Amino acid sequence: MVIDKTHLLQNFQFRLPTGYHKESLARLKWMKEKSLRDAAVLIGFVERDDGLQVILTKRAAHLRHHPGQISFPGGKYEQEDI
Repeated sequence: MVIDKTHLLQNFQFRLPTGYHKESLARLKWMKEKSLRDAAVLIGFVERDDGLQVILTKRAAHLRHHPGQISFPGGKYEQEDI
């Protein structure tokens, strides 16, 4: 996927709030607060001659959850991530 750098920068000129807000999850009644955990993903871009490209990973086929899916790099927070 090729992304125009100028368009991307214009759309990221404002700061979004961090963290989750309980009110915003109200519509997800099936989700229990205790099921939430700290996690993060990286949306990485590589600049090439033809524009920006997004870095994605493919999850291993043997994983129990979401095997073989394409995803952003990242996942569950671990203490050594700091």
